[in-house]
Amino acid sequence: MNGYLSNQELRFYFCFTIILYFIMIYNVQTISNSNLKAYKFMNDGWKIFNRKVDNYDVEWQVFKDLIRNYWYWFLIHIVSGEIFRLFKFKNISILHFIIGLSACLHMYNIQFFIILLSQSLISYIISSVFKKKRHVWAITCLWLFILNVLKFESYFSNLMDILNIDESKVHDFLVIFAWCLLKNTSFNLERVTRPNEENFNLLNCLGYVFYIPTFHFGPIISYTRYLHMLENLHTEETYTMNNHKERIKKFLLKLLRFAFWYVVTEIGLHFFYIHYIAMEVDLKTLNIFALFGLGFLHGQFFNNKYIIQYGLPIALGEFEHIPMPNKPKCICRIHKYSDMWKFFDHGLYEFLFKYIYTKITTRSSSASQKIFASFITFSFIYIWHGLFDYILIWSIANYICIVIEKFIYSYIESKRFEIKALSIIRTEENLHRLRAYIGAHVLIPAILSNFFFFGGTDFGIEFVRRTYTFGLWNYFKISGTIFLLYPIAEAIKRYEQMNNKNVKYIY
Repeated sequence: MNGYLSNQELRFYFCFTIILYFIMIYNVQTISNSNLKAYKFMNDGWKIFNRKVDNYDVEWQVFKDLIRNYWYWFLIHIVSGEIFRLFKFKNISILHFIIGLSACLHMYNIQFFIILLSQSLISYIISSVFKKKRHVWAITCLWLFILNVLKFESYFSNLMDILNIDESKVHDFLVIFAWCLLKNTSFNLERVTRPNEENFNLLNCLGYVFYIPTFHFGPIISYTRYLHMLENLHTEETYTMNNHKERIKKFLLKLLRFAFWYVVTEIGLHFFYIHYIAMEVDLKTLNIFALFGLGFLHGQFFNNKYIIQYGLPIALGEFEHIPMPNKPKCICRIHKYSDMWKFFDHGLYEFLFKYIYTKITTRSSSASQKIFASFITFSFIYIWHGLFDYILIWSIANYICIVIEKFIYSYIESKRFEIKALSIIRTEENLHRLRAYIGAHVLIPAILSNFFFFGGTDFGIEFVRRTYTFGLWNYFKISGTIFLLYPIAEAIKRYEQMNNKNVKYIY
């Protein structure tokens, strides 16, 4: 059995997991059905349920409004792209830029477009003149500074006046500006390392930056992924009639899958008012099952939201032969927190790993150099997401947890630890359980850090308080629960590795 736990034991853990989820979800549903103060002010839900719907997540509402009001731009993009390929026109990046330009002007206005265009033009000019990575990073730092200045409330009214848009579209601008920032950085870093290649011209840059599927909600795709599509635009294997039919079939199946998860998520928001509870209910009054059920459902909603928001662009990109990043991996299948960064937002991980982490350290570098590289990487994450207290706490906690996890796993997975542990606990199965229990203690603070990101500082603090200040018996129950969940996630990962699932190379 190679030290792995038996199927019977895993079934027991799985049954325990299902029962635990049911209890937690039931407690949250009970609160959602209670006499909530602002229930009557919530939006009306689907008539079939005769219930209100939780509409407190701004990002989700913006995404729904965009799809509802501007879905035809994605259709225009697909149809025009297919016509372009059918007649074997060259320079499809020009088409991508024209569609992105037209959509931007239609959804917003000329001021909105000019600012985004200026970011790309200035970045391109800087890389053209200086041709050094440090200058690309210098202009990136300038955009990061501007992005964070604009996020302060005192500048909101000025930004609304400059762009001539209402407050709801200021959110769109800040998000799009942040995505464009990463794209311009990726393009120009690749460009200065390959100065003589013809596919690094301005039109390709603008087509890549204004590529409409990833324009609003990501994910970030490195320019080398987009370049792969440009270089293989009219090859025989990428555009035959049989291949065309298969592409359409796969694309429609993916759309159906994401439509299914959209419906599931919307139904959930009719029965579990998780965002309202987090903001309006005193969390100290919730029992332990209700509190951690609330945290669990926040995590699942966040997971579903990005499966859908990233899933649509990923489906569109793959339809056009762009090797897109993986869609987000379900958080319930994560047992090492470093895997959360690798497999949840694969595009962002690739950007950080390729352009920051590996430029500072290598596999053979010292531990201190790797720790420093991780620090710089998480500093970038913090600044890019925004200079807010809860983002700072989340970033620092993530950094510390990743570093600690690396050291602990390098020890408990070593031969030295194995020999020492087996001399005491005798069997490989017990060794596996011991590693799982140690791993559970490492995972707990990493899980808690995400509650700051989901719900803000006060939300995260309450989870930390309930976990660490309510006595040893309380902590033992929480850590024991994570221990029982741990082998299930580990077994799923082992199955995926054996079947080569979720494996995509970094471009």
